[in-house]
Order: sequence, then C-alpha cells, then structure tokens
Amino acid sequence: MSFLINWHVLDDDVRKQAREWLQERFDAIERPAFLGHLRVNELDFGDIPPNIEIRDICDPLPEFYLPDDIDVYGSPTAANLSRLVEAAVSSGRVAADERLEQLLDDLQVAEDMGVAVSSIWLDGLVEDIVSRYVQAMRRESDVEVDIMMEYKGNLRVSFSTELIR
Repeated sequence: MSFLINWHVLDDDVRKQAREWLQERFDAIERPAFLGHLRVNELDFGDIPPNIEIRDICDPLPEFYLPDDIDVYGSPTAANLSRLVEAAVSSGRVAADERLEQLLDDLQVAEDMGVAVSSIWLDGLVEDIVSRYVQAMRRESDVEVDIMMEYKGNLRVSFSTELIR
C-alpha cells in the first residue's frame, strides 16, 4: 500500500514546527569545544515529496511496550524484572502472583550469592514476565506500522554557528 503526501500544502506553520523541532535536537547534542551554538536559520521542504510505502500493519512486538531503560533480554536482573512485574500489577489489568514473586525473590538471592542460574529457567521467567507486562500495557487500538521511506528531494536546511578559540 502506498499513499501520496500533498507536499505543496506543507505551509509556514509546519515548516516552523519542523525547524523548532530540529533546533531542539541541535540544542541537546554535545558539541566540540571549538563550536558555538548551532542555529537553524532556514528550513525549506522543497518541491519533491518522499516516496512512502506501507509494508505491513500488525500487532506491535512485545519489545514496543518495554521501557527503554530496562534490558530484560540482554542481561535480565531481578531488579529489572521486578520493575516490570510491579508496573503490570499496578496497572490493575494483571493480578499479583505469589509464585512469580517467589521466583523473583529466588533470583535475587541467587544474584546476591553470585550463583549462576540456569539460562533455560531464566529465559522462561523472562518470557512469563514480559508476557504479563505486555498484557497489562497493550490496548486493542495499538498497531505497528512498518513503512519504507525513500527521499530523493531537494530539502534544504541552513545552519549557522561561531567558531570558538
């Protein structure tokens, strides 16, 4: 499925919002000591629109719901997994589970003692917790849209800065 964007209707308000968004990003990045404040002076979308193709519309992957600051797949810890369980239960959409709490307590004890835990057991625990968390966070209206965008246009951005000695 493809769709066309009426590129010519991107007016001054949209251009201003995009320029401000871009300026916020430049304000947030760390610059070398010799480079002063970066200013976005001008933004022009040009007259050639991007080609956008919708490749798939589906249910979001479980990773979509996981907080960015919790790594449950790379190096799951009792603390990270407990945070997911607490969030799922506090949503009111998933009931507390004493068995799961006991497993998390056991994992914490093993971590504290430096005891290696079976990866098969840990993988099963992670999947159980992620499943509960996703169940608590997912809404019926959630969708994931996979798009492919190709831009071969003439967008122009003008920047300025000062060099610092």
